[in-house]
Parts: sequence; C-alpha cells; structure tokens
Amino acid sequence: MKALREEFTGEARRKADEAVWRKIFALPEFKASRTVFAYASFGTEIDTNVFLRTCLDSGKELFLPKVTGKEMAFKRVKNLSDLIPGVWGIPEPDASWETADLTEDFTGSFCLMPGLAFDRDCHRLGYGGGYYDRTFAGCSGIYFLAAAYSFQVVPQVPVCSRDLRASAVVTEEECITLKDKDFHR
Repeated sequence: MKALREEFTGEARRKADEAVWRKIFALPEFKASRTVFAYASFGTEIDTNVFLRTCLDSGKELFLPKVTGKEMAFKRVKNLSDLIPGVWGIPEPDASWETADLTEDFTGSFCLMPGLAFDRDCHRLGYGGGYYDRTFAGCSGIYFLAAAYSFQVVPQVPVCSRDLRASAVVTEEECITLKDKDFHR
C-alpha cells in the first residue's frame, strides 16, 4: 500500500486530495463539530494541511497527537507553524501544550484517523503501533473518520476486538459509512 501511495503523484494526487476534503467539509458531522482530533500528514499520506488550516480558520478546537514512547496524547494546536518534528519526523505539538482529557465527554467531536488500508466495513489497518486504538479506548460520541485514496479501500483488513473502527471512510470517489455510527469496535 505504501508503494501504491508513492506512485500516486502530481496532478492526479492533488485533485484527489481536493475531492476528499470537499466531501469531508460538506459532512454535517464535521460542520457541527467544535472539537477536532486530527494528525499532521507525513510521507505519502493524504495531505492534511488544508484540513488542519480549515479547522483553525473556522474556530474549531484542534488537537494533534504527541507521541512519547508507546503513549499518545492529543495536544491543543493554535498555530501550525509552531509544530516541531517528532517521532519519525512527523510534525507534532510541544509536550507542554494543553492536553485533551479524553475521560471528558467529547460528544459531537470529530476525529480524523490515519491508516494504510480500509475496508467497506470501515475497519482500518494502521501502522501497527495501536496508538489510536489505545488512546480512544472507551471514548464514545466522537465521529471517527478516515481520509484515503480509493485504492486504499480493500476487500478486507485484519482486525481484532480492540481495533478502533471509523464511522466513515472518505475517498475521492465515495463516502463509505458505518451503519451504526456509535459502534467503533
């Protein structure tokens, strides 16, 4: 999957990114959210910069992950230019920034999740660290969404009982939704 993303370049990639974000920005779940958990893209992932800027420009509270060892905390971001290279060179917030207390009620919040591959049941194959699965275990009321290219949607991804599942997977071609939006396992 990484090789396919590396081959997907230029104008086709730019147009696909635009189409994905256009679909996401039109979602009622995104429009209604006041708090957004997301990630800063790296490598060949879909470029999240437009998404992150739109969140900040529209006044949403934006939280991005800070990884320390096997733990991940979401830190409030007010300016993207303040991000610093973190684990694997991924732009991250500073450790001293305000941390989201995920034991609080985040009903109506929105979470953009990364991944390598997704299936039509909105399961995701992440990068193998289990960070999102552990961090959001027990959280409810958050609308989890994955942005991907259409070739990242495969017939089936391997899953286990602790894997976090998306409410929707949005590609440049379609929006695949989970029928029961409150079920993420």
